[in-house]
Amino acid sequence: LQTERARLKALIDNALVGIVPLDKKARLVMANPAAEAILGLPLTPGMRHFALESLDFRQPDGEPLPIRSLPVVRAALGGEVHRSVELSAVRPDESGGRGRVHLLASAMPVRNRHGKLKGAVGVFEDVTERKRAEEALRENEEMFHKAFTMSPEMLTITSLEDGSYLDVNEAFTRIFGY
Repeated sequence: LQTERARLKALIDNALVGIVPLDKKARLVMANPAAEAILGLPLTPGMRHFALESLDFRQPDGEPLPIRSLPVVRAALGGEVHRSVELSAVRPDESGGRGRVHLLASAMPVRNRHGKLKGAVGVFEDVTERKRAEEALRENEEMFHKAFTMSPEMLTITSLEDGSYLDVNEAFTRIFGY
């Protein structure tokens, strides 16, 4: 049993995702080092979920996300299952300021063998770089589309397989009439 516990602790401590079990009153049972690193603050056992309000959690549309609505809190208090929920939080950054971190969170309730709710386990990962890359790609696609569409030169995009037109710009349609 001691070997299994040591193995489980090593697995949790070395996971690249944040892992935070809460009890049935949504108090923190423990947090792995990744959870503290991702959120940028120490997480101590017994900490109430309300202590996280300084992180200013937000939904993907920027609307505030109340602490009681966090996936792991809802799982701990209400037994709900949440998978791949996007949210963001503000954390201290290296320069002493605060920066927004984007998270992908999942949470599962923990029940005893009789099915009684005992708490929950939340798992989350920092997807900030992925979100930045997606935004940069979207901006580049928009810039390409504008340049392609508005160019005074005739531009076409054709299929390599059969040479069929996939897209033509306004100059092309103005000159050829379609």
